[in-house]
Amino acid sequence: MDIKGIIEAIRSGVTGIQILGQDVNRIDEEIETVATTLGFRVKEWNLGYGWVDFKTKRALKPDQDALLYQDLKAIADDDPTGRIYVIQNACSVLKDDIRAIARLQQELLRIRRHFKGQAAIFFVSKESIEFSELVDLLIPFSCSPLSLEQVDGIFDSLLQEYSVTVTTAVRNSLKSIFNEMVTPSFPVLC
Repeated sequence: MDIKGIIEAIRSGVTGIQILGQDVNRIDEEIETVATTLGFRVKEWNLGYGWVDFKTKRALKPDQDALLYQDLKAIADDDPTGRIYVIQNACSVLKDDIRAIARLQQELLRIRRHFKGQAAIFFVSKESIEFSELVDLLIPFSCSPLSLEQVDGIFDSLLQEYSVTVTTAVRNSLKSIFNEMVTPSFPVLC
C-alpha cells in the first residue's frame, strides 16, 4: 500500500480513502502507520459489531446492533479533528443502504469544508466502491498481495527463527499454497 501517497492525500485535503484488499492484518498495520505519522487516532466500524476499538476489535457498544446509517451519527456528533474513521467491508454494507451512502457523502463533504487535512474516512473493501454519490469523493489505494520475493523472505526468516530445514520442493509447494491464499480474485464493482 502506498502509505506516503495516503498521507500526502490526507494532508492535501482528501477526505475519502478507498483501500482495496483482503489482507486485513496488513491493511490495519498500514492504517496504524498512517495514523501514527499524522498524529491521528483511529475509530473503526465493522458489520459485526458496529464501532469497535481499532486495536482490540472489541465492540464499543456490545449490546447494540450494527446499523451503519444510525452509527454514522457518531461521526456527525464527533469532532473529527485528528481522526481517521475506518469503515470495514464498505462495499458489502453500503450495497443495500442508500441512506448510509447519503450520510457518508455529507460527512465527507463536511470534513472537506471544515476539517480539510485534519481528518479522513477510510473505506476498506475487497471490491471497488462505485456508488455515484461517493466515487468522486474517494481516492483508491490497493493493498496488493505479497510478491513471491516477499513470501520467500518471510519463509527464510521463519525457517531461521525456528531452525527448520526444508527441501526446495517443500519450500516451493508452501510458497505456491501461500500465494494462492493471498492472491485476490478480480474485484466486483459495487
